[in-house]
Amino acid sequence: MNTINNRKVLILGSTGFLGSALVKFAPKENELWLAYKDKQIKVGDFKLIKIDLSAYQSLKENLNKIKPDTIIHAARVNPDDENPRRAKEAMKQLVKPIKRIGARLIYISSDAVFDGTKGNYMEGDKTNPTTDYGRAKLAAETVIKKNLENFIIIRTSYIYGKGATSWDKRTAQLLNLVSQGKVVYRFKDMYRSPIKVVDLAKAIWRLIEKDFNGVVHVAGKRKNIYKFNKELIKGIGMDSNLIKPDSSVDKNLNIAPDTSLNTSLFFKIIKQL
Repeated sequence: MNTINNRKVLILGSTGFLGSALVKFAPKENELWLAYKDKQIKVGDFKLIKIDLSAYQSLKENLNKIKPDTIIHAARVNPDDENPRRAKEAMKQLVKPIKRIGARLIYISSDAVFDGTKGNYMEGDKTNPTTDYGRAKLAAETVIKKNLENFIIIRTSYIYGKGATSWDKRTAQLLNLVSQGKVVYRFKDMYRSPIKVVDLAKAIWRLIEKDFNGVVHVAGKRKNIYKFNKELIKGIGMDSNLIKPDSSVDKNLNIAPDTSLNTSLFFKIIKQL
């Protein structure tokens, strides 16, 4: 597979947690367009464009104007993120101009498309989301698969780390509690595949360089959430003894127990020339 350089790349969600990391690690040879919805934020010398994913006519006009080679969809589209019907409709409207201009879509999906009954999920495993968020992600995936040929759906897991300006919301909340000396309980029977935001951003750019189309899992190693949080706090240099184990059993919570992801396909792709 050959590396394709000098792309015109549009990032949807460029000011978000993952989007900011994507901007930071973008290859220099690319022409980068950063989409914003409400507040315009100047970042370097990159081109800015106002795009509202719910304003379909304006969306079509802007994509026709830019004609990007690659579109990275890392945006949260509230309230569509937890509304399968609206997520499906929004993606239908997005893929129309994408197909017309022949762009490649990189869509950031989630391990929430799985029910968590077995863990170590591979790309071809049966999806069965248990939350509206997971169902919305799966609805968007389905539209992409049915309407586009040139796409990458990247399923990822527990994204964490320090972004451009701050920690992710989960970690920030955890640090706040620990800094106050409060005991924090985390589930020892809930497994995910945590990945640092910088590692995910770099992985996405590496995938874009490859001639690959389809679904791929990009995530870290399988860990239970208790162990992950304890190690995280210890690594930062704070008191990890404040992190205590808890169990989700008999709590009647709608939590998928193990949505860890198998990433062997990703490593196979990036090793190809």
